Amino acid sequence: SIEEEGRIKLLFRLTPFRLIKDIKISGGHPLFERQILNTMTIYTGHTFIEEELHKQTTFIEELFQREGFPVPIVNVTAREDKDDGFFIIQVNIEKGPYFNLERLEIIGNRSFSRTKLKLKMHPWHVLLFPGSSRRFMEEHLKKDIRNLTEYYWKKKYPDVHIDFKIEKDSQTKSVSVFINIDEGPRYDI
Repeated sequence: SIEEEGRIKLLFRLTPFRLIKDIKISGGHPLFERQILNTMTIYTGHTFIEEELHKQTTFIEELFQREGFPVPIVNVTAREDKDDGFFIIQVNIEKGPYFNLERLEIIGNRSFSRTKLKLKMHPWHVLLFPGSSRRFMEEHLKKDIRNLTEYYWKKKYPDVHIDFKIEKDSQTKSVSVFINIDEGPRYDI
């Protein structure tokens, strides 16, 4: 502030925010670019705040871990475009190896065959079709357990209890899944 002739003048110095001009992603396959962008909290046209870059790294790593890549390496950097002063964000992803589903065992089923139950599960389809990615995702398994439980309920087994155990081999990057089914009695009304 400046005082002149008994009046106070307030002076403001404004610095315009610089915007994010573009976000470029490399190494994101098999995920779509949109999936990666949706997990981030910065966007094209968003104000550039350097402290936000580190957070994006964490968000993207967590996304890839959910998608079956246990140790992804993500590097998010910003480069200023000298022509207009805006920033271009570069996201480099090294997914690393993923865990392969090698074995799926179902134990305790009496009323339905193992094959019938396995055909209702996503991981089993992965093992059936040659050339398909055998990448194991625990979220798919949990969804399949819910679907199997609902299947049993529809077949009049309301007391069914299904749990699972996952064994991971870090050396071979393989996964074995063991599903234990306690069907309980069948009820007829």
